[in-house]
This record gives sequence, C-alpha cells and structure tokens, in this order.
Amino acid sequence: MGFSSSNWSWAGLGCGLLALAILLPPDPGLRFKLPPVQPSSEPEGYTVWRRGSDGTAYGRRTVYVESGGEKLHGWLYLPPKPRQNVPIYVVCHGFGAVMPVADVAFAEKLQEYGMAAIAFDYRTWGFSGGAPRQVVDPHMQLQDIRAVLQHIVDTGGFQGTVDAANIHLFGTSYAGGHVLVTASQLASEKSPFLRRVRSVTSVVPLIDGQAQTKKALQ
Repeated sequence: MGFSSSNWSWAGLGCGLLALAILLPPDPGLRFKLPPVQPSSEPEGYTVWRRGSDGTAYGRRTVYVESGGEKLHGWLYLPPKPRQNVPIYVVCHGFGAVMPVADVAFAEKLQEYGMAAIAFDYRTWGFSGGAPRQVVDPHMQLQDIRAVLQHIVDTGGFQGTVDAANIHLFGTSYAGGHVLVTASQLASEKSPFLRRVRSVTSVVPLIDGQAQTKKALQ
C-alpha cells in the first residue's frame, strides 16, 4: 500500500516545518542542557533476591563491564545451587530498549532452568556510562557485546561461578542481528572466542535495515 494524498500532505508539512527550523536562527536566550548521567546506586556484587513459583530463592547480582572507556551496568543471574560447568547466556536487547524492560524475563527463565545469564545496557543507555545519552550506534553496541564476552573470560567465568568456555549469545529484534554479526565476525577473524561461543539464538532479528525501511514505506 502506497502513500495517499493526505499522507503526502502531512509529510510535506513536516518537511516544511523542519526546513523552517533549520533556516531560522535559534533564540540565543534558549539553552538546552542535557541532564547528567545518573549513576546506579548498586555497587559491584549487590544482590537482589526473588522467589520462584516453587518457592526457590533466586539471586540477581550487579556487575560492571569496561567498554570503550565507560562502564556497562549489568545483572548476573546464577543458578540457586552452585555447580560446575554452568553455561552462561549473554542476553542482548533490541532497538531503544533497556535491560530491566527487555531482558529480565529471558534471564530469569534461563536461571530457573539451571543456567546463568548476564543482561546489560549498552553504552549511553540505562545506568551505563557514555554521552550523549540514548544513542543507537550498532558498531558501538557490537563492541559492548564483545566487551561482555571478554569480561567473562578475563574474570575466569566470574571467579569460577560459570563456565567461560560455554558461552551462548541470545539476541532479540535489533540485537538478533547483533548476535549474528558478532558470531560471523568471530568466525571471519578466527577468534579464540569462537571456541567458547557454543550457540547463537536470534529471535525476530533485524537482518537488513534498508529493506525493512522500504517495506515500511510501501
């Protein structure tokens, strides 16, 4: 379905207003100041507990990961009973989302099935560092995913609580594409991480942004 005449009228009005805003000089008295980044009040290792439907106590631990000179704010979900060789899922969310809204349900379910999961916010989002805020930069987000992988290995699987050689990538929507790209890059680079990443789960991924945009305009 194409644009109707009324659609084009609104589109023309929007373009005209945008052009007017660009051409007219702004009022020098107007000053817009972005609010400062609010740091998380959760220290490293801070743990929140919840009760499962079977009464089991499940913990969620706060972790921080260095990426591009900033700190990523993340939550680590571990099985209630410590055991060896626990696989860990790196849970990545989609376009414009934040960890508490998009990742928690997946991470909690993985935890209930006896696996570990780490959810995190990309730079400039949530309580993660970086400015300007709320920037969707796919290259930066891919770097953040790599930083989380590196952190798992560098910490020895969070001090042995998970198996750093049994990592699984899990991405939804926009990040469904991210995890596919990450796996492809690891393969093309013949990265040592390739032996550690055992699976890739891509849920309703964005594969081709240009094709998706064209389809939306039809």
